[in-house]
Amino acid sequence: MQSKKPVLLHEIDAIRQICQPLKFLHVDDFFYMRVHNDGGLIDFATHLPWGNYFFDNLYQQNYAQNAGLNHFYPQNYLTLWEHYPDNEIWQEGRQHFEVGYGVTLFFKNELYGESYSFFTNSKQQTQSGFCVNKIDLLEKFIPYFKDKAQELIIKSEHRKILIPDFYQPKNIKNTIEATTLESFLSAIKVNSAAGNLFSKLTARELDCLYWAA
Repeated sequence: MQSKKPVLLHEIDAIRQICQPLKFLHVDDFFYMRVHNDGGLIDFATHLPWGNYFFDNLYQQNYAQNAGLNHFYPQNYLTLWEHYPDNEIWQEGRQHFEVGYGVTLFFKNELYGESYSFFTNSKQQTQSGFCVNKIDLLEKFIPYFKDKAQELIIKSEHRKILIPDFYQPKNIKNTIEATTLESFLSAIKVNSAAGNLFSKLTARELDCLYWAA
């Protein structure tokens, strides 16, 4: 694992090729981050200038601590950037790189969290509703991306960079919003006498069902 600025931007042409279908949704650029519990980071991007700018500021610790924590360890599955005007990392795109509207989808398992960020150029202001109206299509893009980028992700696992300690939480939960998961599992465990299929599933199977859903 390295502690210096990534070559992330090492596979930018390949990532841009994989992301070509997003153009049909009027999505201009894309970021992918995998953050391991030990602070190891994989980061792919289609927007080279913003990627370089971000890492320059990150390693100089120019961002507020909370901004870094919220960026690497989101607390929500879905985040619409325009609803967080005080988020300095997302807003720097608008200020310096003509970034318009953006949305981040976040997934967490026991080993790492993955963020998928989709955004437009500010010249595409007429597409302000793309985030809300096309979430289901953006979700379909994720398994496609994981399949096409599999070799790049595996290769990058061996040369992860390290997030500065300043932006790493003291305690990382194994699952995001554990209370939400518990509530979901509790809600679908109905009386077996009712013949509900969920009542015959193990806790692990229910856990898998939750994340699949």
